[in-house]
Amino acid sequence: MFAMIKFNQDSDIVVQDTKDSMPYAAKYRKDEVESVNVLNTQGGTIHVQFEDGSVGWIKTRHVDFLE
Repeated sequence: MFAMIKFNQDSDIVVQDTKDSMPYAAKYRKDEVESVNVLNTQGGTIHVQFEDGSVGWIKTRHVDFLE
């Protein structure tokens, strides 16, 4: 599912560029907007794929979904 998300607070998320690469932390600031494809939602976390192909795990309470 394609979605536009807006961070509602400063957030640290986990990102992985490829299946074989090491995950790393990325920082997002409040009010930053990203276009993502939501892959899965589980236990208060969304698993997303960014436009560059990397994937990330974001706490759902840290973002608002834009229409």
